Amino acid sequence: MIMSNRADEKPSKRNLVRLSLRCCHRSPGPYPNPPAAALSRAFVFSSGKLRLEARLDSEAYRYDETIQVHISLDNSSNRTVHRVRVTLVQYVNVCMFTNGRFKNIVGLSETEPGHPVRPGSCLSRVFHVKPTVHMRYPVALAIEGGLTNSAIKLSPSTIPTLAGERNPYGVTVCYEAKIKAFLGVVDRPVCLRLPFRVLEDPPEAEDDQPLPLTEEEEERESVFPT
Repeated sequence: MIMSNRADEKPSKRNLVRLSLRCCHRSPGPYPNPPAAALSRAFVFSSGKLRLEARLDSEAYRYDETIQVHISLDNSSNRTVHRVRVTLVQYVNVCMFTNGRFKNIVGLSETEPGHPVRPGSCLSRVFHVKPTVHMRYPVALAIEGGLTNSAIKLSPSTIPTLAGERNPYGVTVCYEAKIKAFLGVVDRPVCLRLPFRVLEDPPEAEDDQPLPLTEEEEERESVFPT
């Protein structure tokens, strides 16, 4: 923010004020249809199939909220599922760059080693995963915070206001839960993807209260009382 008498005047530091602006996407909620997906895979020389189902309990979450991923695995094949892993992924797209799409892992949970799902057995489990900014090796993690605030958090999901809207100078952020069932070295994993949003809660209703005075305003009030 600059204050000057002329439009072409060069601003000085005295007339220059720096402000931190923040774009908030509020969560209207509740969402009636949480994300869900299912996948069945058949194998060679196997009469049965492997079916993996996954769902979330909501479509939108707060940045500090734990996400519950419901997993149902029916192994009617002759393969053994050695491990099931749930990964929370943040995708960052820098629109002004051709190769400006980055992927960061912000949450991870998996089954304990030594507990495979053998042929003819089933698995039903709820994974509790909390998104965090402290995962290892972030490539281009989108976070938000003030200029002097050390408490950083994940950037909320970007919600376009118009269909097909694209800002060439913008940065879009989206999230998804990736569920993988690992079968072994020969067979590729069975994978499901569930998109979700990280949003802010709507602000609580507050009474109209005057803003607190600064030190300069308090001194002025003491000299020139109203």
